[in-house]
Amino acid sequence: MLPQPTVTILARDPPRKNPINVVSYQQHALLTANGYQYAVYYAAIPSSPQSTVYIHLSRRRLPSSEWDTIIFTDYPQTTDDGHNTVQLGVCPSDGTIHLAYDHHCDPLRYRVSVPGVATDPEKFKWDADLFTPTLDALPGIDRDHIPFGYITYPRFCAAEKELFLTFRDGKAGLGDDHLYVYSPVTTTANTAAVAETAKTGDGQGVEKGWTYLGPYLHGILSNPYINALSYSPPTPRSRSFTTDPKDPDGGAQEEHGTLHVTLTWRGFVPYEGCHDPLDTKHKQQAGPNSAYNNHNICHTYSTDLGRTWRNTEGTIIANLANDEAVSCESEGVTVFEIQKGSGLINQEGQAAFREDVHVLMRERYDHHLKGLGQIEGYGIKQEDGDEGGVWWMHYHGQNGTWTRRPIKKVNGNLRGEVAVGNDGDVYFLLPDSMTPTLRIVKARRQDEFSTCQQVWEGEGFTGEPLVDPGRLEHGVLSLFVIVIVEGTRHIAVLDFQP
Repeated sequence: MLPQPTVTILARDPPRKNPINVVSYQQHALLTANGYQYAVYYAAIPSSPQSTVYIHLSRRRLPSSEWDTIIFTDYPQTTDDGHNTVQLGVCPSDGTIHLAYDHHCDPLRYRVSVPGVATDPEKFKWDADLFTPTLDALPGIDRDHIPFGYITYPRFCAAEKELFLTFRDGKAGLGDDHLYVYSPVTTTANTAAVAETAKTGDGQGVEKGWTYLGPYLHGILSNPYINALSYSPPTPRSRSFTTDPKDPDGGAQEEHGTLHVTLTWRGFVPYEGCHDPLDTKHKQQAGPNSAYNNHNICHTYSTDLGRTWRNTEGTIIANLANDEAVSCESEGVTVFEIQKGSGLINQEGQAAFREDVHVLMRERYDHHLKGLGQIEGYGIKQEDGDEGGVWWMHYHGQNGTWTRRPIKKVNGNLRGEVAVGNDGDVYFLLPDSMTPTLRIVKARRQDEFSTCQQVWEGEGFTGEPLVDPGRLEHGVLSLFVIVIVEGTRHIAVLDFQP
């Protein structure tokens, strides 16, 4: 069992119809780098109405110092749309901090710090002057780059010395995912130089920046919804993931680690005006291109930092240098065939550990369990409700195959998350929006994840919980959640000490 956590409240969650903090597609809203923990979120300030919020970027020195917060008052966020979250990334080599925010089929909104802020945090006073203003282009790429005009779901992922950015262009059911890589800039650069690079492509002192690798996931009358872009460091090569399925040297050291993506596809349903560039019907929280059209669970990975992408068998199915992308028709990309209308929800949980890939997604009871009654060892019953759902673990393990097992019934519509400890054990974070309650379920690697045990339950917690993977590497399960205190929602961090 987990001990009771320390709860730290950061701010009041904005009282909006559509929650904008602590949602599943915020891949990193809480992360650790070089002994400091960072959290990013929207909140109001005393001088503004509750309908207007601002980006708050907080940091604290670990293990338990007070939080220090930057408020970016130069960018008021007013759109009540749960897609328009704020995302956080840190480049591990030059210590730049990156933010992308307020996107639902919108132009790029991005800012970046000077180098060194996250690699040598003690040297910098924590204030907004460390960052550029809001930019509409990534430094190093022309402003007229077409995908910058229509962005949804940006995500950052650090891998080795670089930082990756992925986002969707196009609308729900009809779009591609694009991939960019950031290489360290020189330490002589300042925020003005970085901003000038974004505007003109010629910022003094900025020798490197962002590079466009290409569209790596291509929708064919559909769009990909990824669970995450995850990185697993290089290890002695397992036969479950090799760079060449015919390579006899299964124990060789890989040059790079592995980028993993799991996803579902959403089929497109045409509607009147759907091809009008000014159309906004697709921005509805539900519509003709809703989650009903989600189908299949797919997996692709890269062993060369995003340049080529492979299926689970190790076959290259897309080379970005040749203008190729993974699609729903790519050979071997589908690992579980799930039909439309099965209650498959996009953008739940994904985590990678060595050769293991773990995915948390849900489906309706009657799709897999109808007529089966209770499944021994899982306590899931058909009579719990055909209109509900079941959380399933899907994982690729040491034996080189994908396996799936049910975990627990779903109560409500909040999405869960999955995290892996440094021992390979897996934690499933399962919110119950009906209560509200957060439950944590654990599956052990040494048991081949054959059983799940609930290790903690807490009432008064809601939101779609997020994990700080950096703290978990040191044995601390640190979560980003919403806690309800006397009927008011607050943004909070939970720390489960070992």
